Amino acid sequence: MFSRKANTPSVRRNHLCTVCPLILVGVLCSTLVEGCTFVNTDCTIRCVCRNDQISCNTNYKCSPYAECREDDGIRGCYCKEGYKSNGASCTPVTPATPIYTDCYEAQMAGNTVDGVYTVSPPDWPGVPFPVFCDMTTDGGGWTVFQRRVDGVSNFYRDWTAYKNGFGSTNNGSDYWLGNEQLHYLTKAKTYRLRVDITKSDGSTLYAEYASFSISSEDLKYKLKISTLTAGNAGDGLYAYDNGGYFTTYDRDNDGCSYRNCAEGVGGAGWYTNSWCYECSAGGPACSYYGTNSCRNWCSYFNLNGIYNGENGQNIYWSSTCNLKYVNMKIRPS
Repeated sequence: MFSRKANTPSVRRNHLCTVCPLILVGVLCSTLVEGCTFVNTDCTIRCVCRNDQISCNTNYKCSPYAECREDDGIRGCYCKEGYKSNGASCTPVTPATPIYTDCYEAQMAGNTVDGVYTVSPPDWPGVPFPVFCDMTTDGGGWTVFQRRVDGVSNFYRDWTAYKNGFGSTNNGSDYWLGNEQLHYLTKAKTYRLRVDITKSDGSTLYAEYASFSISSEDLKYKLKISTLTAGNAGDGLYAYDNGGYFTTYDRDNDGCSYRNCAEGVGGAGWYTNSWCYECSAGGPACSYYGTNSCRNWCSYFNLNGIYNGENGQNIYWSSTCNLKYVNMKIRPS
């Protein structure tokens, strides 16, 4: 056994690694096993045995967010509830990001603020992904998959870009969620579609459909949509584009060999060949709708067109042009 002053760190050799009363005042000598530690009752001294040497820290103390106690028979400083140890101190535990199937489920969990949430639809094969959730419009719970606000993001993109998505989900930014994500969302349950439009003069319009879904990539993200059920914006999708395949400038699925609609409108979307006959005759359908309208013959839908574009390549919906803000969103029916 050995002795020394209690207020200075000790480093003593002893094949039993014995801690003595002069070091731990009022505590009987204890034998430490190689690699083990000993902490006194108020967690002010901590000793460790390594290579038959005992070393004691007499300045040992718990952090403000820890408490001195025994856990599974081992005394030490343990972080309080809500904190974790990084080996030196206790830091607040960051709550795990909750993951929902869609924005409606996020709303049902008590979230009422517009913003970015993390979702993973049933059977989704990838990692959970961020979406912008509209929690205020018409009862909230809307998953936004398309948004145009300022023209910063280019929407004249290829198939892969529309498949995977682009832009920023943060509020105030242009973005397209991604056709793969949209397919997995809409195959899981029946969704309503809502399109919100703000014109350049500040007036607002909307269109709502009772059901909306798109198929898988193998089926060219084919559109299935019901007739218009509510709103004052008119129909921009059902009449001409229901059953249409998604087309981009590098993947022509519009069913007409005379022209690629994505090229014609300066964007991408679902198109059918309903206009193709007139185009085959060399009529105006091969060009633009006419001088009295901004709309292209290809479709009544061009929310992915060129921001402030012209000659049928601008952003329009049905017969409404000069659109400033638009977004498309879904919610379970």
